[in-house]
Amino acid sequence: MTIESTRTSHAPRALLLSAALLATSASTSLATPDVDFAEWWNDDSYLLLISHMPDFDQRRGGTNGLPNGGNTHCGPTSCANLLAYIATHGFPSVDPMRADYEDVDNTSLYNRITGLIDDLGVEMRVDAWGGAGTLQNDRFQVMQDRLSAHFTVSSFRRSANHSWWPSLDDLGRAGIDNGAIMTLNYGYYNWNGNADDGFNLTQRNGGHAVALTALTAHNGRMTLGVSDSTTLPNEESTLTQSDFVMTVWSATESPVNSAINTTANACFLWDGDSESTDGANDRFLEGYLAIQPRTGLSWDQYNNEFFVLGPTLEEWLGANDPVRESGPTQRRIRDLQFDPDMLDPILLDEDTRTLVRFPVGSALPSPIHLDLEDGKIDCFAIDRHRNLYVFSDRSIRRYGFDAPNRPTFAARMPAPVTALNVHDERDEITVLMGSIGYVGTLTGMHGSRPRLSMRRLPRNQNWREASGILQVDHDTVMITMKNGGVFMFDESGRWMKQQNVEFGSIPSSRVTDVSVDDQGALLVAADGMVHAFETNDGKTFHVFANHIFHGMPCGTRFEPSRSRTNVDEHHDLNKLDEIGDRPPTWTFQRCRGDVNWDQRVDEDDVNQVLAAIGNTRGAEDLNRDGVVNVLDIVIVTSNINNCP
Repeated sequence: MTIESTRTSHAPRALLLSAALLATSASTSLATPDVDFAEWWNDDSYLLLISHMPDFDQRRGGTNGLPNGGNTHCGPTSCANLLAYIATHGFPSVDPMRADYEDVDNTSLYNRITGLIDDLGVEMRVDAWGGAGTLQNDRFQVMQDRLSAHFTVSSFRRSANHSWWPSLDDLGRAGIDNGAIMTLNYGYYNWNGNADDGFNLTQRNGGHAVALTALTAHNGRMTLGVSDSTTLPNEESTLTQSDFVMTVWSATESPVNSAINTTANACFLWDGDSESTDGANDRFLEGYLAIQPRTGLSWDQYNNEFFVLGPTLEEWLGANDPVRESGPTQRRIRDLQFDPDMLDPILLDEDTRTLVRFPVGSALPSPIHLDLEDGKIDCFAIDRHRNLYVFSDRSIRRYGFDAPNRPTFAARMPAPVTALNVHDERDEITVLMGSIGYVGTLTGMHGSRPRLSMRRLPRNQNWREASGILQVDHDTVMITMKNGGVFMFDESGRWMKQQNVEFGSIPSSRVTDVSVDDQGALLVAADGMVHAFETNDGKTFHVFANHIFHGMPCGTRFEPSRSRTNVDEHHDLNKLDEIGDRPPTWTFQRCRGDVNWDQRVDEDDVNQVLAAIGNTRGAEDLNRDGVVNVLDIVIVTSNINNCP
């Protein structure tokens, strides 16, 4: 493949044309607020277009400015864009709180955002004066801490050996299927060789973080639109907010030669001019951080239907029904888990004991073919490094989830594994071998030779009747029984100390499943409902009545979405340093009042706002006060003929 190097200027027009074509489709999905278009046809054709994503400037000076003028604050600024979007879409108490952030002349709002970016910079440990910016894992941790009550935060970054890179398809599925909003980070790389054979990356010269606003793929052409905090020359001042614009790049996926002599496709972002393909400081998409409303998988074990549950967030999801999607699988369910990207459930078929990817709302599940030689699968796990672990009879096998053809590790187990739990932070898997009454801990799962340590369970129970195991914290394991009993074990000593667990007024015989979420809350499935509990001492449990899943209907099993990152804290890749030597060629300014994306404000926009009067969501709510009313009419009419 040869990359075009001719200068073109039609990427924004291509975005608008795709949007106009999509507007005629009766199947257009409007699942999230201000997502004007969200449609997925296949891996080669999709469209995502978001209104009202802020485009805050990162370079802020003056007496109340940022350290070093904000020159390395791209990470905090891109996250501030997402926080402001969240605050104006159903969560007004989230800092910086609901406001009309497109009112660029409002000094108090400008100062409020400067303060937020400054706070985020401190929390994310920005290297302002050394010029090294932020680590993606620091951004992930801070956003998870701020938002975990209502949102799942997922963070993925290219592998250190270049064997995996994020794709535009990953971003499209997260935004279109799951309603995720995202920050992206790319690196500036030098490269040589022929793009047909794969890029040979020779040096990384810093990077940058931006917020996603648009994605298109059609007829082999891909386009990416972002809010870029350093879109020069549009930043006219470091003391006032510049107009919001969308920066647009063409995207090409091409192989990158890795350090282990394999190739993986990377997304190359270019401006359409010869300088952006000269092999010096060219943009490659390195990672993304996706924020989406928390969900949970609910199913009745050995039945054939599952549900994806979500909180009642009308303004975010555009729906009152907490059951977002359901799927009769035509397969009895032995186990069900989210895939590594929090997109599709992976189902373990009870009858065939094989794995199936089951996209939500799809009637076409796809089998996952494994090189498995010794019987049917008993249970499985997926870790944050995109490894798939399969336990079959008395064996364990590890596969790469993206290429599960041959195992990367295989070993024998002392006994069949009947239940397991992944502990991402420690790269450990806790396994229950009920037939022999042992709990095992597999460590070093991401390395070449995992290790197994074992502890005997007390002999006062028939552990063959255990149904699940949960690693609650570093020294505590919880085991659920088929008869509804729940036991907790302290692993800190030589012997596992057993404690019966009571969950308030719920009879132990009715508990069918226990899981834990990002906040450390225990979510108990009992009597067809989720019951949330919290604890101060690890022994007594109190009802967590304000938890978003508490009281929600569910089946006998319930698994909440969990925030996760594939980046180790102590092995995080390069910090994001804005080098600023290559301003983007294409920028697209959406004028205030242009609600239909046609680059002018006219009678069509007025009519669209009039038709939306009374709505509580959508692009027509121009001042983001939560309702389309006369104030929005004033904004659109006052901007007629003002669009350059």
